[in-house]
Amino acid sequence: MDQSIIQDFHDKKGLPMELIHIILRYTYRPQHINLLEDVRHYLISLLEIKDIYYNHWYAIEPGEHLNWLENDVVRYANNDRPTNLGPHIKMQDILGRSFMYNKLIALPIYNNYTINVNTSINIFWGLFTVIERKDFISNS
Repeated sequence: MDQSIIQDFHDKKGLPMELIHIILRYTYRPQHINLLEDVRHYLISLLEIKDIYYNHWYAIEPGEHLNWLENDVVRYANNDRPTNLGPHIKMQDILGRSFMYNKLIALPIYNNYTINVNTSINIFWGLFTVIERKDFISNS
């Protein structure tokens, strides 16, 4: 890559040179097609489900669509079981896919008193498989 472009990222974006070189290594390393499909599906399907919930809940409870989406995402992940009964095996499987949450099955991510609604939705949506996302959307 042209050295002036690298220097431009450093000067204008304020990124450390070490970070720029780490990012560049990934631009030269092709990723597995399944991973790329999952990333594409994550973004497209997240926008789709947020739009579905916005359109449905706007007339009923304006501004509450994300709260309802989060509630339904957590309900889906816990196999339609109330979270106060503890995590269902499905929830454990989903959280187990995360390197951050795999050992913290009882953490408040699904009772999310500590994290932002959007963050909770994004975490679960990212942990869902493409099939789970499609299933959730088709049943919404």
